[in-house]
Amino acid sequence: MLLVNFRGNGREDCRPGHVNVIAGSLRYPNQWPRPRIALRQVRQRRIPRRIVFLPEEVSMKRQFIVAALALTMTAPLAVAQSSNDTMSNGTMSDSSSSMAKVTDASKFVPMAAQANMTEIQMAKVALKMSDDADVKQFANRMIADHTKAGKGLKSAVKASDADLSVPSSLDKTHQAMVDKLENASSGQFNQMYIDANVKAHEQAVALFQGFATDGKAGPVKDFAQKTLPTLKEHLQMAEKLNQSA
Repeated sequence: MLLVNFRGNGREDCRPGHVNVIAGSLRYPNQWPRPRIALRQVRQRRIPRRIVFLPEEVSMKRQFIVAALALTMTAPLAVAQSSNDTMSNGTMSDSSSSMAKVTDASKFVPMAAQANMTEIQMAKVALKMSDDADVKQFANRMIADHTKAGKGLKSAVKASDADLSVPSSLDKTHQAMVDKLENASSGQFNQMYIDANVKAHEQAVALFQGFATDGKAGPVKDFAQKTLPTLKEHLQMAEKLNQSA
């Protein structure tokens, strides 16, 4: 409740400047809502001695302000999270999609070579750093199969009439994958190696599947078709390791 006193000579004086607030809201002492009374009502002496503000009105104002503040604080977080999720899902989807659409041998060959060399290098790191027998067995299998696949790729390129070349060293992206494993702690290595193999073989299967289906007929396509079942088996092995880790 807001009490208004009109100072004057023993009577109510409604002249401007003579309105004196002598008490705030009794129920809500920290709030001073403005009375909805026009200035002309003061001048015309229509203002009552006591102006009552209903608690419901104050409560509604408070609820509105709290809700607005909560929305302001949570909206940026929701947008950021949505943006991050979209970026993360989009990157993974675009990566697999782009590999599945590779039908040009000049693009397929270097990508397949990088995948083979990366698997071999990661497996060598696993043999040095892992103390898990299953992980080491998997790593030995990767070295054997991907070394064979690398030789098969070179033979296919040599037999092809196209002007193709097989890279002999890792590019920066794939070398970074190997370096990350080498810098992993002993407690984290096994899981990191398994996760890297699951992701790498998902991408390799998509790459080889796309070229084996839509690539130009010839030695390179034959190589892709022949190697694809082995890559699918590797993926199953990596997923099984991941489940038992």
